[in-house]
Amino acid sequence: MDPQAPYREFFFRYLTAAFAIPLGIYHFAVAGDYFERKYLRRLKERNETFFAVAAHDCFTSDDFWRVMDGLPLPDIEAFSTAPVMESTYVFARNPSQEKKMVFVQRVCFRGIIQFYCFDLMNGLHHGHAPCVCQNCERYFLTRSGHKPKYCSGMAPQDGRLTCRQYGAMMHQKEQNKQHPVYRIFSTLTNTIRKHHHRGKISDELREEALRLAETYRDKALLDNGYAADGYVHDMEQETLYAQARARLAQGEKP
Repeated sequence: MDPQAPYREFFFRYLTAAFAIPLGIYHFAVAGDYFERKYLRRLKERNETFFAVAAHDCFTSDDFWRVMDGLPLPDIEAFSTAPVMESTYVFARNPSQEKKMVFVQRVCFRGIIQFYCFDLMNGLHHGHAPCVCQNCERYFLTRSGHKPKYCSGMAPQDGRLTCRQYGAMMHQKEQNKQHPVYRIFSTLTNTIRKHHHRGKISDELREEALRLAETYRDKALLDNGYAADGYVHDMEQETLYAQARARLAQGEKP
């Protein structure tokens, strides 16, 4: 606390930053979320023109600024469409060719939200915009006019797959559910499992009936003629049970 202490200024600058940075992150997160939900998500196309119109409409709307003014300590690290920065050039070695020197632009910002605001506008200018992953619900940047549903981060449901891979897999499963062949198969196999659970059929009959249903399903997927004529008949509950019992009696193996 001594006014003459050599590190006094540094210490208070450190305290100011420690207090202001979390506020800046929070204020920007609220602004970015509002911008994406209310404007970017509705865009028919994702290019610089549409981004510029969306940014103009959002950041000049009374509702947006009403939301921002309602945040805790709104005047500290406040969101801005005109971030303040200082730019200069320094000299450095070329990262790929150490014997060569290059000019490097150095940009300094007065606060963290100034950097975030500049980065957002710069990204929109070059066709990059925030988007919400429909799987993990985290934000990511789109890099083209196409708006992907999923990010390339790891899926929280399965650490071996990205959200994009997991989403494609679930989409395929959803399509399979709507396929007539899969729909009949799913209904019948659910019935078989219920009958087994209630003690209406034995373990052996359950396993054989499920194997037979899988055989008929695969045949129907490969043979359109069979799918149109014989599949529905073969997949009737009593017909399938009769075939399964006959196979068990004959000792057939799948």
